[in-house]
Amino acid sequence: MTANRAGLGDGIGFALGAPMDSVPGVELCGTDLDGCRDPETGEIEDWAQKIIEELSSYMELSPSGEGVHILAWCHLPNGRTNNDIEMYAQGRSSRSQAGTSRGRRER
Repeated sequence: MTANRAGLGDGIGFALGAPMDSVPGVELCGTDLDGCRDPETGEIEDWAQKIIEELSSYMELSPSGEGVHILAWCHLPNGRTNNDIEMYAQGRSSRSQAGTSRGRRER
């Protein structure tokens, strides 16, 4: 974290699938909503806003500024993909970066 704060990296990396000790079968999951945000206006498309509100968890912009990454505790036996939506709990890594938001529509 010290290197990241000094500007020597572009985020803090971590592995998805970390278990929640207090609830068996629940682990850290990542949801990637691609192409849901206009980088010029900050407007998030309705379909993505519904998912953001439903998950009600930590959210940040994707590196491109055109998508959203959400981290949440969940039970997800296998990765799921559906067009612009990807959800993973195992076999993936992620990184956190600046430019975060907590489940709110940007204007």
